[in-house]
Amino acid sequence: MRKIQLFFRLVMCHISSIALVALLSLMMPSFAIAADVDDGGQLFSANCAAWHMGGGNVFR
Repeated sequence: MRKIQLFFRLVMCHISSIALVALLSLMMPSFAIAADVDDGGQLFSANCAAWHMGGGNVFR
């Protein structure tokens, strides 16, 4: 009986660890994407906004 309890505890520990790693790996890309959006907005404002007023093209 004691061996079964230890085995169950070991299995649950491994499952919990895998779930934690999976959750963290799913959360990480969202931080990277948020940073890319902010950087992209700054780049657009600095280099492109004068030619794309209101979302359109000034010249065609």
